[in-house]
Amino acid sequence: MSSISVRRPAIAAIAAFAAITLAACSSGSGTTPEKSTDDSIVTGFYNGQELKIGEPTTGGELRVGATMPLAAMDPAGSTGGAGLLLMSQVFDLLFTVDAKGLIVPDLAESISSDDNITWTLKLRDGVNFSDGTPLDSAAVVAHITNVAREGSTSLQAADARTIDSMATPDASTVVFTLTSANSQFPLSFTDGSLSMIPSPTAVAAAGENFGLAPVGAGPFLVESFTPNGDARFVRNPDYWVEGLPHLDAMTISVVPEQSSRLAALQSGDLDISTFQTPVDAAKAESAGLTVLEQQWYSNWRLVPNTTMAPFDDIRVRQAMNMALDLDAINKVVNNGLSDAPNGFFTPNHPFAEETEWPTKDVAAAKKLIAEYTDETGSAPKFEVLTPQNDAVTQAVALMQQMFKDVGIEMTSSVVTPSTLVVAALTGESKAVVVEGGIAPETLRRAGQTLVTNAGVNFGRGGYTEMDALLAASRDTKSEDERATTISEIQQLAAEWVPIVPFLSSGVYRAVGADVLGFPDGSSNPASVDHFEAKYVWVKK
Repeated sequence: MSSISVRRPAIAAIAAFAAITLAACSSGSGTTPEKSTDDSIVTGFYNGQELKIGEPTTGGELRVGATMPLAAMDPAGSTGGAGLLLMSQVFDLLFTVDAKGLIVPDLAESISSDDNITWTLKLRDGVNFSDGTPLDSAAVVAHITNVAREGSTSLQAADARTIDSMATPDASTVVFTLTSANSQFPLSFTDGSLSMIPSPTAVAAAGENFGLAPVGAGPFLVESFTPNGDARFVRNPDYWVEGLPHLDAMTISVVPEQSSRLAALQSGDLDISTFQTPVDAAKAESAGLTVLEQQWYSNWRLVPNTTMAPFDDIRVRQAMNMALDLDAINKVVNNGLSDAPNGFFTPNHPFAEETEWPTKDVAAAKKLIAEYTDETGSAPKFEVLTPQNDAVTQAVALMQQMFKDVGIEMTSSVVTPSTLVVAALTGESKAVVVEGGIAPETLRRAGQTLVTNAGVNFGRGGYTEMDALLAASRDTKSEDERATTISEIQQLAAEWVPIVPFLSSGVYRAVGADVLGFPDGSSNPASVDHFEAKYVWVKK
């Protein structure tokens, strides 16, 4: 029988974050944070670093600087990774995933199957949404039906459509019958659309405006929200977990520029924010802030739409990878402090192995582009959509020149995350820059990213051999089968070349002096800003 695993503490210790000596930043007008001791930084549940000073206390407010804006907090919408930070305050998950990729109960107590086709999910008894509506099997079915509907913009619509039927034998039980066997099905309920269940009463009342004032069963209530702007949350007095959250309130402000986030942390206007390069992390630490490094398996990559010219020609995709001097980009953007990407998996990924991924070869790239230009009558030319991110902007400028040197013309435009996601998934853009990767539960992540027209396959196209491999992997039963599939995924990705990875990414939480307790975060590559705020405590 397939079933979930129980939550257990992380056992693999990670090295303490190494301080990098750079010129100190100005301290601003606020108080200089006291340095936390080595004993206060410990290995957390997800094998990242977390902060624990004293015992948790109740009260106080947290001020967060988010890196990306969000237009609406609707789990059935196309929020992408930008939505997780905000929505996770209002919606708890059915399950979570630990550092080893094992499923952990949350709002749901269990999920099991004898044949990987029929799955039985059991909900916790007695949990209500913040409006008093029971979180029962009918609410789960209503939400999944909404996500799967025709015209849905949810990134998990494809996952929902693998469900052939749903039954509710009682208020706490949902029985799913799938269209085919899928051993990875429970992972669909660990992040994103399907795992965040909204109040059906509130959805019916608000309709399309639900995302402006969402109602869930999470630790906080929305007090105010400005689309693509700030949000303020207050404690849910009826939260189902006794003793949580610790905070009275939390304000999340959108501050895309890393320099502005650092200045706000130094001045005391923010209590916590996220940085994604070791250079920025070092600046934050030099400024006296406590920096917590998280487990992370993502890189920045240019994702071309492989169904459109010029990217439907593999020579162009190969040439783009060959044109880039990744070590030079890493040196300029990250001061050489991180490993340059070297394939579909990140260098630090526990399953990464050597492949024939195309690497720097300017002469070969020029030859491929010359062949393409002679055959088609025009050189490759395209616009790439990018998020607002200092490191990405710097790297893209370097890439433009490197591409130009081999005969490829690229321009770029900065857009909001929601605009980027919609443009990619609808085929309105030829190429986008996203942060992506494969978390430890590798097979499901690969399916979402690599299968033709899958939920977060921003390149939209596919590779017949990859589709077949991942379809077969849905019913993988043993660890040996899983390991073999993971190896084959990397080799096929190197043959297909669906992306152009150009810069390694990290996640570093910088926290101010008033933060006494801060949890580590999951390695989900969609959740740069996301952390579990219900576990945070601050000075009062």
